[in-house]
Amino acid sequence: MSAVNADTTGLEVSRSRPEFTIQLWQYLNRATSDWKIAAGREKAQQYAQLLTHIESDFGVEPSFMLHLGDRCVGGEPFVQQFPGSERAPTLAEVQEIQRRLTALGFDTGGADGRIGTGTAIAVRNYQLKVDLEPADRYAGIKLLARLRQGA
Repeated sequence: MSAVNADTTGLEVSRSRPEFTIQLWQYLNRATSDWKIAAGREKAQQYAQLLTHIESDFGVEPSFMLHLGDRCVGGEPFVQQFPGSERAPTLAEVQEIQRRLTALGFDTGGADGRIGTGTAIAVRNYQLKVDLEPADRYAGIKLLARLRQGA
């Protein structure tokens, strides 16, 4: 077996694809077509009970599951680029976001500077509470500015 070499060409090619070069939530947050939204709403109703169970047990939003499922079965790619008007927050800024959300009662799972499921859910819940649109789970600079305002 020492003479066997792994063929990594597939990995090298996939590393350049946008779904692997940006964070998953950024990839999934890209805008989509009207017909995909209508089809997603139909599927959301069809599988509402299952999606509610997944969200409750694993913290995965139904909309995330619908987008991911659409892509897995060969659906068309998203049709609009993710808005890039805002720089990504630094580690210290993410930690500040996490601390501020936790202080407001939104459990982020700790201030480790990583935007995991707990932070994403806390961000979305905060966005919904203060009517911050879109409620997209994005822990960015605009969210931090709003948190610093004490809202």
